[in-house]
Amino acid sequence: MTLPEITANVAHDGTVTLIGDPRVRNLLASLPVLPKMHDQIDHAAAGLTKIIVSSCGRDFPKSEPAGTRITLNELAAVGRLAGRLKDQLDRLHKEAYDAIHADLSQTRYRLTMPSSLEKFKVDDPIGELKGELSSLNLAAKTRYFIVARDRMIPAKRGARPKHEAARITSAAANCFERLTGKKIARSIDPDSGEPVGEFHLFLEAIFALAAIKINVDEQIRGLVENVTRKNTINPI
Repeated sequence: MTLPEITANVAHDGTVTLIGDPRVRNLLASLPVLPKMHDQIDHAAAGLTKIIVSSCGRDFPKSEPAGTRITLNELAAVGRLAGRLKDQLDRLHKEAYDAIHADLSQTRYRLTMPSSLEKFKVDDPIGELKGELSSLNLAAKTRYFIVARDRMIPAKRGARPKHEAARITSAAANCFERLTGKKIARSIDPDSGEPVGEFHLFLEAIFALAAIKINVDEQIRGLVENVTRKNTINPI
């Protein structure tokens, strides 16, 4: 399994800063991580944060102090604006699309070093712009999630809670297996009949962080069954 795709800030000098919620990182760091994988914790935290943020809506209490609320309102506004502009580009008619494409296809400039400019051609400038807007939208949502921290409250749920929970479960499992070298398994205490295990506790904490009420044991059971089914269909 591979770690989820990471979200990152890239400065003009090429320095990359990963965007990962510190709480997610702390949960990952508390796992029995393999020594050779310790340098991958930040990447995993960034990827898992991205999945949580992109899968779930959030609201914020109206009683929050003004300074924090201003920051959150600005992040939310940037995210909405980027999303709406991308949607508008998706709906362009051919004449408008061709006109914008022709203008953006001219030689552009990219700042590669603080003191130098590199010219480059863009084959699909509108597609590239939509990709940048999607990244901006997700970055704003991610920062909103990180700034809000434990004061977040669940937003009204959409029509796909099971799909969203499955995405988070799969991403958490990928991180767990890659970092610890252990396979996901469903474990039940023989005395109490309650679900137990490192991954169960980890996933339970992730869903609590995402403010999603879900049966964690059912999520793990479904994941294990899907893996078993795939291995049966496509044996190694």
